[in-house]
Amino acid sequence: MVTFLSPTLEGDFGPAPSLVTPQNPAKFKRIGVSDYFKGLLTRELDGKSYLDTMRI
Repeated sequence: MVTFLSPTLEGDFGPAPSLVTPQNPAKFKRIGVSDYFKGLLTRELDGKSYLDTMRI
């Protein structure tokens, strides 16, 4: 589950380090907030979720 409210552009989105373990590896890449929004707003519409581009 992801939650955020007015994230700072200098921050980043990614899995909470306390939830990532060898038995439960991250399923998504960590990405800067500004890079996330830049990619989200400039991508072509191809019928896929932008979130799919961040899957590991």
